[in-house]
Amino acid sequence: MVLYGRATDQVQEFSYKIKATNAGTYVIPAAFGESMYDSKIRWPFSRRSHGCRTPVNRRAWRISAFGIVAIAAAGLVLRLAPHRPLSSYAPSSTAVYAEHGELLRLTLASDDQFRLWTPLSQVSPDT
Repeated sequence: MVLYGRATDQVQEFSYKIKATNAGTYVIPAAFGESMYDSKIRWPFSRRSHGCRTPVNRRAWRISAFGIVAIAAAGLVLRLAPHRPLSSYAPSSTAVYAEHGELLRLTLASDDQFRLWTPLSQVSPDT
């Protein structure tokens, strides 16, 4: 419900009727006010400081919990699902090695870049 009025030094009283259209338990939340043009002006300043708490129904908790579990399950499926190796996402160069493992020649990849696949265990941690 939205009420429009002016802030004056006089007490104002607003009355309204509520008709529940669905079965269930209803809680009327605490009164709250704010300025339309200045969001820093609010009443009450903190809902908890005035002892007003709106209870959250169990259905909302169940829906939230289900959403969190669904997101976690989707992440797990994506993580554990078979996927292409990382080296297959970009073309690599052709390397020619000597008998003792020295690199003799490296050709350009199909995208005109020098790219040599190196296992993570051979990469320096200082890089």
